[in-house]
Order: sequence, then structure tokens, then C-alpha cells
Amino acid sequence: MKILSHGLRMLGLAVACAGSHAAESPTYAKDIAPILNARCVQCHRPGEVAPMSLLTYNEVRPWVKSIEKRVLVEKSMPPWHADPAHGTFKNDPRLTQAESDALAAWVKAGAPMGDEADIPPVREFPGGWVLGEPDYVLDLNPYEIVADGPDRFENQAAAINLPEDRWIRAIEIQPSAKRAVHHIFAYVSEDGKKVGGKIGEYSAGEGPVVFQPGSGRFVKKDQPVVVSIHYHPHGEAVVDKTRIGLYFADGKIERESVALAVSNAKFKIPAGAKDYEVTASHTFDQDATITTLGPHMHRRGTDMTISAVFPDGRTETLVKSNWDPAWNIKYELAQPLAAPKGTRLEVVAHYDNSADNPNNPDPTKDLTFGVDEMMIGFVDYLVDRKE
Repeated sequence: MKILSHGLRMLGLAVACAGSHAAESPTYAKDIAPILNARCVQCHRPGEVAPMSLLTYNEVRPWVKSIEKRVLVEKSMPPWHADPAHGTFKNDPRLTQAESDALAAWVKAGAPMGDEADIPPVREFPGGWVLGEPDYVLDLNPYEIVADGPDRFENQAAAINLPEDRWIRAIEIQPSAKRAVHHIFAYVSEDGKKVGGKIGEYSAGEGPVVFQPGSGRFVKKDQPVVVSIHYHPHGEAVVDKTRIGLYFADGKIERESVALAVSNAKFKIPAGAKDYEVTASHTFDQDATITTLGPHMHRRGTDMTISAVFPDGRTETLVKSNWDPAWNIKYELAQPLAAPKGTRLEVVAHYDNSADNPNNPDPTKDLTFGVDEMMIGFVDYLVDRKE
């Protein structure tokens, strides 16, 4: 009887421990929904670039195994290509270790929903805008994208019509046919041609452009712009209608955000070249503060490194990005970097124009700057505002 009594007590303890463990398992309601809201739903919602919505438990549940594979095993989602050995970035979307552990435990537990009352509100995007309704919206003309064929680059001239000159604190560009759009750049223009720096940009997987507190970009009340859009047909004929939302600055603007393109437009990548290097540089002629880095290439690009060589001879690698042509990620420095006058930016890019590159549509073709390939290191920096 003593042995039986002891066995029953041990069994009861085991059941109690199992119940306690089960109670501690992560649930969608308390643990996973907040992660998805923070990391995923900006793209994984109706009308966005991602192939499925992850706004609700019923939408998430069929994709649990795919989420496990892409996020936990392959680590290809959320997309991020910066070498962790260089730089710390405030827009790094990757899950923390605690978030990864919670997701793994949730999947292992069978992806329970938990108490429906604990589910946080579905994240809202008023009018589709990530930042909420803009202060001003510029609507571009519709553009028809064929189902198949080569990539297209469309330049559309427009104008921002305001009652007065304004500083903007943020800009959000929203194409309607997101799966057919690789990137969009809006430039200051004159007579339909680019004459100034970027006002803002859009690319797959990226959020709006939000400038540092106390800084912004200046737009005239009748500012002409040219909007350059890279379309890539994806098997379905669609019409894109892009809109540009401006958010005005209310407080005092002390520093101007300048968009710089460190570019080499004179390269020629030979057919079949496997590891071809192209370089470019820029030297600051005034004190500046670097905030954002944006490598930009096309299908044959493999990696780009942006470094700073300071006047004292010190060199710092700011970002090294393993390029993926499906994405066009910008890297926002966690701490803006002072670049004294005389600091030189060096950009080094590599390309694979060989048949070994699965993204290469024609390894027999020499490549030059333009539709086929590009080499631009975009760098946003701050300078003191000129009165």
C-alpha cells in the first residue's frame, strides 16, 4: 500500500507539473500576436507585397509551418541582409532571441490561440498609410503593367502644389500594384528632369521615410518632382496608381536631411564575369552627420560595402550588405555618425554576371549602368539648416 500511495503521489506531481508547463506555453493571444504586429503585418496585410495576411489568428494558423521554416530555420524573414559584424541599425526587423524562443515554443505546443480576450487589437493602417493620413497627397497618373516581359523604368513628372513652402518630417510613397514594383524614387526636378536629390523613396519591405527629430526636407510650394518607378512584370497584368503622402513638420527644423547618391555610372561588367568589382567615392565638403545607408544594385549584384575614411586616417565599415534583388533595404544607424569635413565615403560593390548566378537572365551580355544594372550607395546625412 505504501508503494502504491507513493506511486500515486508521484503521478499526481507529474500531472501537476505537466499542467503547469502547459499553462506556461506561449499563446497567439498573449505572446505571438504582439510579435507579428511589430515585425510582420506592415507587409503581411491585404494589398501589400506579401503573399498572405497575418493580421488575425485564423489567417496565421494555416501558415505556422511556413513561418517556422522562414523565420526560425532559414532566417530569411523578416528580410535583412546586413552583415552583423558591421553596424547597429534601429530599423533591424529581426526577432530578438526572446521572440524567437517564444515563437519556437508556440509552434512546438501546436500553435494554441489562447484566450480570445487577450488578443490585442488588429493593427490599423488608416487609408492604407503606415503613418496615418498624410497632410498632403500627390496622386500620380495610372500606369499599365503587362503580365510578362522585361522590367520597365517609368519616369513621371508631377508637381507638389502647396499654399506655401514647407518642411516635411516624413514622406510615405504607396504604389497600388506593390507586387509589380521594385522601387520608387521621388526627386526634385526641373522641366521633367532630375536636378536635385531624393525627396523620398519606396521599396518592397521598407517603411516610410521618417527624418530624425528636429530635421526634415524642404519643399517649395510649387515644387516640380520627377518620380522614377522600377516595374517588374510578375505574370499578371495590373494597373499601378502611386500616391505620395507628405507629413509636415510642426516644430523648429534645425538640420536639413540631404540625400546623397555615391555612384559609378561608367562601369562595364563583362559577360560571364563572376566576381566583378565596381567602386565609387564621395568626400564631404562640410561637417555632416550620417543617418541612413542604402545599397542599390540590380539582378547581378551580390554585395555592397559602404565605409567612411575620416580625416585622421581612421576607417570604419558602416554597412556590408549581401544583396538580394527582391529587396531594396535601407539601414538606419542606431546612432547617427559624425562625419567631419574631409571625411571620404567609399563604396565597393561586387557583381556575378556568370551563368552560376540564378538571378542572371543573360550571362552572355556585357552590362553597363542603366536598366540592366546599377551601382549606387545612397547615404542620407544631416547638415545645419541654412536660414
